[in-house]
Amino acid sequence: TAQDAACEKRTAEEERIMSDVYAGVNIKQLLAKVEAELKRRGIHADAVNGFRSFSEQSRLYAQGRTQPGPKVTNAKAGQSPHNYGYAMDYIPVVNGKRTYSVSKWWWFKFGLAAWAAGLTWGGSWKRFLDRPHVELPGWKRLT
Repeated sequence: TAQDAACEKRTAEEERIMSDVYAGVNIKQLLAKVEAELKRRGIHADAVNGFRSFSEQSRLYAQGRTQPGPKVTNAKAGQSPHNYGYAMDYIPVVNGKRTYSVSKWWWFKFGLAAWAAGLTWGGSWKRFLDRPHVELPGWKRLT
């Protein structure tokens, strides 16, 4: 799908920013726990979207509102944990290929891995279901 094609691995710059931002809260360690738990459960996902600039957040917020495409976020710039490095989006990998076309059971196992690591899973939200998303609980207190 177009959404699959748009996903990329983290850039070196994102990795550097994540290292700086996450250093005080050990979120990189929590993300490593998620990935270890996924492996233990026999599923694979690539981390694709951690830190997000305010301008990128504004562009995504406009999508489905003033710009073409589906709505992908309800958070304006400054309102997303991605803007502070406290969230990560993953894309499932099945048979070596990235795809969002996976079963609800796959997502449930992903959510269990996030919870086991102590993160909040966007797939459990009532208002805006965001299955690929995990975030640090209480991130707003850190901004």
